[in-house]
Amino acid sequence: MKSIKPITFILFLMLVMALLQFTGDKTVHAQREEKVRIPYPDLPDTKVRGRDDGRASKLDSRLKYLLGQYQGLTRGGGNILTESQLVEDYRIDPRQSNPYVSVTISLKSGTDTSKIGGLGARVYLRAGDRLYAEVPVRSLMALAEVEGVSSVEFSQTSDVPPAPSLSIIPPIDLTLRGGSSAQSSVKRDDREVTYGEFQSLGLTGKGTIIGIVDTGIDWSHEDFLNPDGTTRILAIWDQTDQTYDTSSGRIGLQPKPLQEGTDSPPGTVYNSDHINRALKRELILGTMDFNGHGTACASTAAGNGKPGRQGILPREQGGVAPDAQLLIVKASDCGAISPNFILGTYWIATEAAKLKRPVVINHSFGTHNSSHRGDGSAGKLLEHLSRNIENTTILTAAAGNEAAFSLRASGRFGPRRDGQADLQSKLINLVINQVEGSNYSFLSAYFDPRDEWALGVASLNTFVKPGSKEPFIFYIAKKDGRFMTWVPDNQPVPDNFEMYLNKVLSQGISPGDESGEMDQLLLPLPPGNYQLVGMGSTSKVVSGEFDLYLPGIADGAFTVGARKTRMIGSPGDSAGVITVGAYDFRSEWMGIGNRLTRFNLQLGNISSYSNPGGLLPAGRYKPDIVGPASFTISSLSSGTQMSNTSCQEQNMVKHGGERVITADGRHIAWSGTSASSPYVTGVIALMLQKNPNLDLEQVRRILISTADRGGKLIGATPNPDWGYGRINPSAALRATPPSVVRPARQVPRVMRRR
Repeated sequence: MKSIKPITFILFLMLVMALLQFTGDKTVHAQREEKVRIPYPDLPDTKVRGRDDGRASKLDSRLKYLLGQYQGLTRGGGNILTESQLVEDYRIDPRQSNPYVSVTISLKSGTDTSKIGGLGARVYLRAGDRLYAEVPVRSLMALAEVEGVSSVEFSQTSDVPPAPSLSIIPPIDLTLRGGSSAQSSVKRDDREVTYGEFQSLGLTGKGTIIGIVDTGIDWSHEDFLNPDGTTRILAIWDQTDQTYDTSSGRIGLQPKPLQEGTDSPPGTVYNSDHINRALKRELILGTMDFNGHGTACASTAAGNGKPGRQGILPREQGGVAPDAQLLIVKASDCGAISPNFILGTYWIATEAAKLKRPVVINHSFGTHNSSHRGDGSAGKLLEHLSRNIENTTILTAAAGNEAAFSLRASGRFGPRRDGQADLQSKLINLVINQVEGSNYSFLSAYFDPRDEWALGVASLNTFVKPGSKEPFIFYIAKKDGRFMTWVPDNQPVPDNFEMYLNKVLSQGISPGDESGEMDQLLLPLPPGNYQLVGMGSTSKVVSGEFDLYLPGIADGAFTVGARKTRMIGSPGDSAGVITVGAYDFRSEWMGIGNRLTRFNLQLGNISSYSNPGGLLPAGRYKPDIVGPASFTISSLSSGTQMSNTSCQEQNMVKHGGERVITADGRHIAWSGTSASSPYVTGVIALMLQKNPNLDLEQVRRILISTADRGGKLIGATPNPDWGYGRINPSAALRATPPSVVRPARQVPRVMRRR
């Protein structure tokens, strides 16, 4: 055995001591975090804001933050919203002194809406007791004063779900000289099951209309043409295109008011004649899909497929309902879907009604700026629409692609009374990221309006005075029907923090009501680490349950306390839509240059990104159904060429790289619930071809009753991942009752006397 040299021994000891010190530091740090406790406060009766503070209580928190910034309602402490957030979240131009903002106005019966128009509002749509409009920001307070207005809610922008990155599961590249033998099948019960394929029973969607509200469409793509070269698109409404105005009415059509007495909405409409003339290069249209998402959705639902292929399915590049006609709404140039999408949905429904043809409308986008309970403005409007249009109108929506992230946390607390052991919820850990263009990320907290609640926040490395080693703790609470903020007296308060809390108190709280609408706390938090607890502030606690949500994956994540349920945002949480999750059904495809891309997927299993849902308070379970998504082959928009800079990284090709382009250069391999939703949309179109008189609940029941619920992959249903199971299109089509054609009324013949 060799002896150890002294210098070697000394170096060894130094290394051991360093490791011990490193481990010790980690242990001390962990113990310090473990010792962080948010004490149950003795909330004072001062610094309390009344529940009913007049006009402002009618505005939701997002509008109050916006209005406060434009009117300077609270001085100092810096602006909460940045110019980037004004553009991306509110879709307004920060250079304007009084820009328009999209709102949904809830009205009492018999309200005279002429006063709303007198405030400079553009009123586009009325659905039941809700009015959809655009209002000057500085008129919001006056709007809240109008007699009969019960609430004013910001109409949320939505996002195209972030496409699951191909880098999540590293693909295997093989350069082949021959053709692809890619299969999408598995063995089950000694039978080969090829997911995504089914017996169409001779149905092709003929006589039906599929509506796509998205990023537009490549109207020149051959997958949307009839055999004679004419378009299958009935019309395109591009809400972002001002060609009609800039051409002085020579190109396109001005969108007509959606209802009598309402204002004309923005954009340009192109009918099939315009598109056919453009196909002959007799006209230049001002609309194109530069993102590619809308084109892929339309193709998945209703594309003709690769030229030369015959039959509806199986086809690698064909849509589900290739003979359906299309109505297209472009509600976004790139990725953020305008709040005006709801107008597009209504327009598609009414255009189909004029033609007396059944329509199914797809929405492959959503927002987490909602309670995820189906009570948001968009969800309610879609629910009203689906149930009140006389013509057959079915709506679908994607579940979202953030299942791998932790955007939700929840907890439960008890009332403040003797013997109550759970006055506080369990601790929740939160990390807020630095987001480019933002000073704060908004945490949404939802509480039962029947409860008296408090949220305790411990900031571990923000709001902390320099030199302080202790976390900074503050509270926002509802006590005795009023709202308050409170900071314990025994800790140093950061500069301008009182101004920050005043903004939260005056702008960040939206009271719920007896109808079930939740109390919402919209809390802006700077980047850092936080711990939170919910608690009962008084003995008045009926439920004690609360939810916390982050707006997106870039904003941060919950760690301890995260929940992987009820992550389906709006409009997918609406009772008025069929919500679709995703499963894996294709594991390889041939790309350009005969390059094969393969994935090690368990075909037929839930996609790792598919947002989980669960039972909503109203008794509805989401998602309704799960459809095939990874990997779908759909039409590639010519507007997404690698050289195109219109949408930068939001371009589908730039996001996935050339690997996603198929061998023919005209199609794209993609995934996400954005793909599974239009697939189900196409299946519903086939059902409507067989029976044009089905309503939403009949379609939902057929899809659920025929769903594939068997096997270990799915488990007992309904469940948060699968909803009621994996769609079985053949079974759904067989279970669809044929349309009953009622015989013409027979008028008795009257015999004349001779």
